[in-house]
Formats: sequence, structure tokens, C-alpha cells
Amino acid sequence: MPQSALSTALRRLGQRPYTRREISDYLTRRNYAAEEVSAALTRLIELGYLDDLEAARATVRYRELHPRGRLLVARELRHRGLDATTVELALLDYDERSLARELAKRLAAQGKSQEAVQRALINRGFRSASVLAATEDGSAEVDLS
Repeated sequence: MPQSALSTALRRLGQRPYTRREISDYLTRRNYAAEEVSAALTRLIELGYLDDLEAARATVRYRELHPRGRLLVARELRHRGLDATTVELALLDYDERSLARELAKRLAAQGKSQEAVQRALINRGFRSASVLAATEDGSAEVDLS
């Protein structure tokens, strides 16, 4: 007996928070009819299992543990189908400079040169102002005393 779109979506949502677009795309790829997908999305929202802002905030919390630059996180959120307002709300408290500073300290503690630390931060999408603030003040240097 085939599973309903709702039960398929619920199983998927048990893994991590997803956006409406991600669940819609997932169900469509699984060959559910558009009406069934729409009904499942409506029911999931009514039940509180599907919340774009909460999915965005979960991504931001993950990125605070695995830092990336603000613009890169915003792009990731938009790629997941979130609108500009939801992205901005999710990123309200995202402190890129602080995250860059903490990551720079960790990398410097691993013996990386200031240039290597700067490259690593840039590769992770941090803006140049955040990179300079994180490395120029000496906070990314290891205290060897």
C-alpha cells in the first residue's frame, strides 16, 4: 500500500527541519500529485511541523557551530527556497565578526600562519572587513608563553 504524501513528508521532517520548498520538491520527485503535495504542505503547517523561519534558524545555529560568512549563509538559505524577509529575520543575530574571530583563534592555535588564517576565513565566505578585524588585532595569534 503506497504511503501518503503527508506520512512521507513527516518521515523526512524527522531527520532535520526542511523548508516548504524542500518538502514540496521532495514530494514532487517522489511522484505525488500536485494536489496531494499541496494538501500535505497545508496540513504540516497547521500541525506546526513545517516552519520556514524555524528551518532557517536551525541552519543559522548550525553555521554558528560551523562558521561561514553572513553572505554565504544568506545564499544557502535562499537556495533552500526562503524569501528575503525570512533570511533577514534568521540572520538578525548572526555576528559574523565574532564568528570570524573565534575561528581565527582556533586556526591560529593549530599553528596556521596569519596568511593561512586569512585565506581560510575568505574561503569560508567571510567579508574582508571581518577577516581583517579577526586577524589584524592579534587575537588570532597563539600565546606561546
